[in-house]
Amino acid sequence: MSKLATRETDIPMEHNNAQVSSVSALVQPDANDQPIHAQDHNNAPPEGNHTANSPSKREVWLPRIKLAVAVTLPVFLETMDYTVVATAQPKIASVFNRLDLQSYIGTAYVLGSTIFLPIFASLADVFGRYWAMQASVIFFIVGSAISTGANNMEALLVGRGIAGIGAAGLITLVRIVLSDSASLDDNNAQNALMIIVYSAGYSVGPTIGGRLLKISWRWIFGINLPICAGSMILMALLLPKISKGPQPPQRLKSLPPHLHQTFWSQAGTGIFRDLLRLDLVGAAIFIVLGILILLGLNWGSTERWDQARVIVCLSVGVFLLIVFIIWEYLVDHSMDHLTCSEKILGNDMELQRIAGEEPSQEGALSNKLGLRFRISRATPRFTRITDPILPMNMFTSFDFVATNLATLSSGMVMLGIFYFVAIFFVVVAGKDSASSGAQLLYFAPGIGIGVVVSLALVKLVRQPRVAIFFSNIVLPIGLGLLGQALYDKKEKLIMGYMIMTGAGVGLGFGPLTYQARFTQPEEYVAVVVASSQFFRTLGGTIGLAQLSTVMYSRLRNHISSQITSGRITPLQGLQIQSALNSIETAGGILGLPDELKEVTIEAFRDGLRWAFFSLLPWLGISFLLCLFLSKIPAERLNPKQREGATTRQ
Repeated sequence: MSKLATRETDIPMEHNNAQVSSVSALVQPDANDQPIHAQDHNNAPPEGNHTANSPSKREVWLPRIKLAVAVTLPVFLETMDYTVVATAQPKIASVFNRLDLQSYIGTAYVLGSTIFLPIFASLADVFGRYWAMQASVIFFIVGSAISTGANNMEALLVGRGIAGIGAAGLITLVRIVLSDSASLDDNNAQNALMIIVYSAGYSVGPTIGGRLLKISWRWIFGINLPICAGSMILMALLLPKISKGPQPPQRLKSLPPHLHQTFWSQAGTGIFRDLLRLDLVGAAIFIVLGILILLGLNWGSTERWDQARVIVCLSVGVFLLIVFIIWEYLVDHSMDHLTCSEKILGNDMELQRIAGEEPSQEGALSNKLGLRFRISRATPRFTRITDPILPMNMFTSFDFVATNLATLSSGMVMLGIFYFVAIFFVVVAGKDSASSGAQLLYFAPGIGIGVVVSLALVKLVRQPRVAIFFSNIVLPIGLGLLGQALYDKKEKLIMGYMIMTGAGVGLGFGPLTYQARFTQPEEYVAVVVASSQFFRTLGGTIGLAQLSTVMYSRLRNHISSQITSGRITPLQGLQIQSALNSIETAGGILGLPDELKEVTIEAFRDGLRWAFFSLLPWLGISFLLCLFLSKIPAERLNPKQREGATTRQ
């Protein structure tokens, strides 16, 4: 294959007489240790002045503001596109006379923007943050251009899928760039600046979408093109000097220096070595399983769970998920036999390999270490420098698992409110799409309030878990009250509880990522941040499937109970069922006779209430788990303290 495919028995050893005095220190380096192939510090994000004099406010905030400005347009682009298109789907589908495919306008975008999230984290580590960001914008431009000029529904869906891939890059890379600083203060401040842009995008999106739709549906996608061009120019001016470049491979850090250098040199140079670092096999499996599972969830929630295509998609998707986990484990542990050999037998085994002999003690070592050692030796040699998309050892961290479950639950709530509160205002309150979109604006200020409070809490107590605790209290209370207010049809209370629920989401928006990020090794920053965003987006997809299933189940039960009680006839029940097919526009429901309309609205009020109630167990489990989050050491949160501790040692 390449020089990397050479047998480990042929690896030369340049330091034959060197003894490794502390292999465990090599296997688990100190958090301050720099990798052998450290990045160019000119590309590192500024972390302030480390001289004896404290940095001025200008020195602290100027890099933060530059970074925020550099990613402002990508963030605005991502959030605005999502909300603009959501309000225009029925109109666009009707232009092509394909109302049966209108949900796929959003589905194609969500598929791309969810599945490719972890993949862009790998691209950011291998090629650098700047080039990965530019690539994501190019994907978004191409997808938006195809959608703008589409002459049929199929071309439009292709364009939305490609734009979704670009959105995946924008979603994850912006957060990676903002999280690259090793300082909690920097992470906290930059998150606060970004939430302003997010709130603006979510707030103006529905309004802009409604106005553009009156001109031409093509402007819904065409408006992205000048914003993308401006974004690329702005990033080219600001981002290269303040963002990280290509990062050293994670896989080789556990090896002794001589093996580290040897493998790195044997991997070749240029694009070939970069491609070897990418987990292409894992990415391919992940893309296929992601498409299958997301399609299965989408079809099951909007149609029926017992359909053959739903069962096949979910079954094959789960099987591939197991395959993906096994593959990622193998890649993550493909160096174990080398590390264990060096640790237990030292250089004797390596000397035998250099002499071309089969190490005499390898059999005994294999028996001693067992299956894990043998599996590691059997893994493909091209995986030696491959960085796994999702390192399985991260899932052994309680903090990583607990925070990502809470993030997934928060994602369920966020997307659920955007879709299902809109259904309330259209179906129950009888508002048009533009007016219902305007009612959702109350959720955005709530998120802003939560973020401001979390910013103050994190700055005060110096621990993300405190803000997470309050988030896990406010969020379920607000959601439960919102569900009841929807049933009671009290619009003022609905608006108030939307603000409260948004505050619960905002309280945990940044701190959940901080907790996961600062409890994992520094080299996992990109993977941790991408994982957090992936679980938030996945939570939205799972949440929509669960909310739809519960709501429609309650709808059917309510209508059946009305038929049983004699309030409506079976024929009228079928008439209501037919009207539900136009739920996105509410045209069919509002056209029902008053008696049937009243029954339908009652059914929706009950269904929406229990749909939101069904999310409470997720939030309850997240609350219990997050009670046991670990306290992050102060020196881990502040690079100055860490540097001082190292100096004293």
